[in-house]
Amino acid sequence: MHELLLTLAVGALPPQQPEALRTTETRVRFEQSLSIRTREGAAQPVRVSLREWVVRNRQKASLPAGGLLVVHLRGGGPVFTSVDGSRTQRKDDEFFVVPAGATLTVETGNETCVFTVLEVQR
Repeated sequence: MHELLLTLAVGALPPQQPEALRTTETRVRFEQSLSIRTREGAAQPVRVSLREWVVRNRQKASLPAGGLLVVHLRGGGPVFTSVDGSRTQRKDDEFFVVPAGATLTVETGNETCVFTVLEVQR
C-alpha cells in the first residue's frame, strides 16, 4: 500500500523542463547583507547580490527589481530592454541602471545573452 501511494505522489509532480528548453537561467554568484555608513555615521543595512541571468535566443523575459540594479550585457545583438515600458536597443558589453522597484524586460535576438546583475536593496 505504501509503495503505491509513493508512486502516485511522484507521478503527480509536474514534469521538469529540460535545460535546453528553459527560456532563462539564473546563477547566484554572491549574496550578502552588508552595512554602509550614512553621512551622520549611522549603520545602514543593505542586501547585495550578484547574479548571472541567462536569456536564451529569441526569448522575452522579465526580472522585477526589488532594489537598484546595475546591469552588464554580454551577448550578440540585437537585444532590446524595457524598463517600466521604456524600450531601448542594447549592444554587447553595455552597462545600464534599473531603478529600484522597476521591472526589466529583455527580448533577445538570434543569440543567447548573459546579463550580470548587481542588485542593492535597502
